[in-house]
Amino acid sequence: MGNAERLLAQAGGDNTNLATGQGRELVVIPGVEHITILFSDGSHQAALRWLDATFGGANGSQYRDLTSQRYRDRRMAWYGLHLLVWLIGLAAISPFLIHPPLIATKIAPIRRWAGLILAPLAATAGLVVLSQQFELQNLGGVQVGGAVGVWFLIAGFTWLGVLARLPRPTLPAVGLGVVLFIIL
Repeated sequence: MGNAERLLAQAGGDNTNLATGQGRELVVIPGVEHITILFSDGSHQAALRWLDATFGGANGSQYRDLTSQRYRDRRMAWYGLHLLVWLIGLAAISPFLIHPPLIATKIAPIRRWAGLILAPLAATAGLVVLSQQFELQNLGGVQVGGAVGVWFLIAGFTWLGVLARLPRPTLPAVGLGVVLFIIL
């Protein structure tokens, strides 16, 4: 909210003059965070009011479905179903991904679990330490993505350090990685 208020003040504050292309307003939608605002009925109604004011829906909205009191956004349910289908599909092909030629080293389960437990702890501690010296919030000009990237970098190096072995890449493993990246 602080960043949104600062940006609104820099732009000159609220302005209801939509005809000149200078219309702006800060609308606070309670009970939502970050991405969940996209699925909030309150944000949909605010966007609808702006669309009506900008494009002249004075005699009742041209977006009838959104103005209906019965309207509820169901996209998250469809997204969840989509994610479930992808996970089932990946589980179905995963036995083929552990074929011995694709994995060049065997790592003891204790090391894998230790890496899995230590990596997020080390990455979080690393972000705390780094944020005292650097402004990670806007790293790379992106509000959250830069810090998340640093977190993954620290977590990955920690996990590889705990494993103490970097698996030797094979041509099939590299090819599989590229294919999975393209799919994702």
